[in-house]
Amino acid sequence: MRLNMFNRNALRRFRKSESGVTAVEFAFVAPILMMLSCGLFEVSLVMASMVTLEGGLKEASRYGITGQTPNVGTREQQIKAILAQHTLKLIDLTTATIDIKTFSSFSTAKDGEPYADANGNQAYDVGEPYSDLNCNNTRDDKGEIGTNTAGQPGQVVQYTVNYDWQILTPLISHLWGKTSIPMSASIIVKNEPNLYSDYCAAATKS
Repeated sequence: MRLNMFNRNALRRFRKSESGVTAVEFAFVAPILMMLSCGLFEVSLVMASMVTLEGGLKEASRYGITGQTPNVGTREQQIKAILAQHTLKLIDLTTATIDIKTFSSFSTAKDGEPYADANGNQAYDVGEPYSDLNCNNTRDDKGEIGTNTAGQPGQVVQYTVNYDWQILTPLISHLWGKTSIPMSASIIVKNEPNLYSDYCAAATKS
């Protein structure tokens, strides 16, 4: 009888006891807090990298439009060096894809150099008058006129960087089911004109 009373009292005290509650609650909450912390850390790094990438691309394009010739290497190499400098080593540019496309003008990036559709077939035919916007003595059709080159004076250049951010946190990678986050930044600018060359942008040729 005394043993039963002791067991009942012990059970009653155990039910009312709050010792160890904090440890149990922490065991439930800790994984969620850890996941949120890792996610916040990863997102912060991605956003910081994206900001530096866009800023570096702007600085690189500012150099590109001047047409300056570096003392060492090519203009394209100098542009990539400036981009690497401004990304603060958050991005491994050796694994990134850097595309440089050149257009004769902003309009040719979409429609090609303007021309007079003499026969009304809505297409350019050899012999029809056209505006030689980049002074290359030929009509440039829709699309780029050069790749991987910073372009000539007065030409329009589009710089694009594509990069796969490798997720640093295994937990986030496991939950998301992916190991990388695609990142992309692009800017399109017009090179400064060469004031010492003959101006022919308004010339109409056939």
